[in-house]
Amino acid sequence: MKISSLEVTVLGVPLDPPVVSSRFTIPTTYLVVTELHTDEGVTGIGYGAVLRTMYAEPLAQLIANLEPFVVGLDPTMPDAVAASVGGAAYKAGPGGMGTWALGAIEVAVWDLFGKICGQPLVSILGGLTTQVPGYMLLGLTNRDEAHLFDELTEAVEAGWKHIKIQIPGIWGDGTPSRIAATMHRIQAHVGDGVRLAIDNQNLWDVTDAIRLGRALEDLRLFWFEEPVEYRDVFGLAEVCRALDTPVCSGEQRFGIQEFRPLIEGNGADIIMVDVRMAGGVSAFRKIAAVCETWNRRVTSHMMTAIDIHLMGALAKIAPVEYVPWTDSIFTEPMRVVEGQLHIPPGPGLGVTLHPDAKQRYAL
Repeated sequence: MKISSLEVTVLGVPLDPPVVSSRFTIPTTYLVVTELHTDEGVTGIGYGAVLRTMYAEPLAQLIANLEPFVVGLDPTMPDAVAASVGGAAYKAGPGGMGTWALGAIEVAVWDLFGKICGQPLVSILGGLTTQVPGYMLLGLTNRDEAHLFDELTEAVEAGWKHIKIQIPGIWGDGTPSRIAATMHRIQAHVGDGVRLAIDNQNLWDVTDAIRLGRALEDLRLFWFEEPVEYRDVFGLAEVCRALDTPVCSGEQRFGIQEFRPLIEGNGADIIMVDVRMAGGVSAFRKIAAVCETWNRRVTSHMMTAIDIHLMGALAKIAPVEYVPWTDSIFTEPMRVVEGQLHIPPGPGLGVTLHPDAKQRYAL
């Protein structure tokens, strides 16, 4: 069996409600869907989400241009496909569009491999579990604390045990003392059975990040994400040393090499890996293996339908971000029970592109 063709489609999926923070409003997510077809009629799907057409359209064109570097290759050898695509795309930016393109194609190869074997991706990767702990993401749909508390009530009633609050989405450039006071009210509202985290999105300097972190130590947050600018490994390490709360960082790092200074520099207790920006499934797994040697837990970022398979094959993980944006394009919506993300049992990613998805959402 050989890969016979590559097809790429940009799907613009409206977000209801839109993502809103103090810095941006995002009404639509653009899912760049990559399909690899074989000469025996099997198709693998990969995708990546981007938040602006200015990224989606050139990414789709780059992926399409990489077709000659996958056609004729064996889909049961994903690393060989990744080497071919990675070598061709490298000059498009090892820290940018080239790695995004590699990630989308590489995920499609692994989905194809799983379908050929008749096994879910989590099993192909070794498989430790069929479900992983997830967390609900709140705070990026409004700037109203009253609305946030209504959403918190709904999340608790739905069985979520972990909830992450986005600081820019609720407080903007609010002071550490104000944020700390509200976080304590949130913890009282959700009760002791729910663990909280905060995502600072690179908002502050080291001093303010430590001040906020210390004011929240008693809440036992499951992490403090991106307390300072993500490239400032020295600043991240300073926050790590000052707090008992685990620091989480890594989502904006491209490829394998960019994780070395973060890990060696003790810039994070929990390493967040984005499968798009890492360069696909194999790259994600290699980063996770290095994290294990440093006794670091791993979590994923945003690509939930892919991430649950990757995380389900790892031993040392933190909760997985639940982003259900792909439920609009796949016939199998993600299944969540009492805060646990269930990995679909179907072959590969266990998802099928909805027959009407391209007609409804294609740009």
